[in-house]
Amino acid sequence: MQFSGLNKLVEKLLSYTQRGSVLDLGAGAGGNSIFLARHGFDVTAVDISSEAIEDIRRTAAEASVVVQASVGDIARLEWDRSYDVIVCTMALHYLYARDALNTIRAMQAHTNPGGFNVIATFTKEGDLLKNDPTTERFLADGLEQFRDLYAGWNIHILVEKERKMRKTHSDGTPFINTAVGLIAQKIH
Repeated sequence: MQFSGLNKLVEKLLSYTQRGSVLDLGAGAGGNSIFLARHGFDVTAVDISSEAIEDIRRTAAEASVVVQASVGDIARLEWDRSYDVIVCTMALHYLYARDALNTIRAMQAHTNPGGFNVIATFTKEGDLLKNDPTTERFLADGLEQFRDLYAGWNIHILVEKERKMRKTHSDGTPFINTAVGLIAQKIH
């Protein structure tokens, strides 16, 4: 069964860990959350959209898995515990740059030793920045920024990839954006 919103990095995470507690930030339709719950993880999902959270609850029930899903702003999250895995795919670019960087730091601080962060986000390359050059939203500087942010972590995967979007230019050509993907393990 394929779930809407499942990120390929989350599938690859299973090569590194097969159990534990997961926090899925900006969970959207819940594809990552449902997938990980089906593989035996204890999953908590947070999204700012109450509709998305209802979708996650419904889909989890249909898939016969448990996902603790709640409405919340990932930039203003009250962190009350640490997790073995923290996932944040295709959500950071909705935040202001300072909030996104603070969210990444909070993810790192609330990851258990030996645990993982999984991130996918858009970079400054591509049509997002071209269409809004004055944006204050977070667009990653690229691979080097994540190497720096995750210095002292074991970086298992760090990739940059162009993605065609559903949105098109006025001439009908698709928007092209570049995304960076990361799986990093906390060493201590």
